[in-house]
Amino acid sequence: VGTMTFTAAGEYNLTGIMFKTNGATAISSTGSSSIRVNFNSCGVWAFDAVGMTCTNSNTNFSYYNSFFCNATTNAFFAGTNGSCVFNWTKFTGSSTTATSTVGEGTYQFNNCNTSGLQVTTASTGKITAFNSRFTYGDTNILTMAGTGTSEIHNCSIESGTASACSIGAGCTLNITNTRISSSNAAV
Repeated sequence: VGTMTFTAAGEYNLTGIMFKTNGATAISSTGSSSIRVNFNSCGVWAFDAVGMTCTNSNTNFSYYNSFFCNATTNAFFAGTNGSCVFNWTKFTGSSTTATSTVGEGTYQFNNCNTSGLQVTTASTGKITAFNSRFTYGDTNILTMAGTGTSEIHNCSIESGTASACSIGAGCTLNITNTRISSSNAAV
């Protein structure tokens, strides 16, 4: 419980740890040092704040066989800089989960299963997804703004009555072998 902040240069390997917010983010990277953090079989519970934040453009977070969950309206992550790779990671959110953001950098989803994850890109931020499933009730799952180029391959994106994806002017979304479904006329 509390915040684990990474500011010193180096590579860190964490295994089997449950991170839980306590009025502030659970995992954070700030400053400008080159930082790589590998989370193996870890959990992030966004109980009363955003689960993970990154403002350092030289940070690379990698999650393996991990999970994110929330109990209220808190976002799973807010990345204004840096990059993050989720491998075999599960996201479970409530019906009122706030939108997670990618401002600059790339957030990649490999073999992930998400329920309640909404992602918005801004500036040059981008999403890359492979072999993953994204589901959320009646809201946009992916909203792209800014000038980033995102890619989705061999995935499933399932929304309810809202459009599954919203792509703004200046953005590019490359999609192959992906199922996108919504009861909205504008998928």
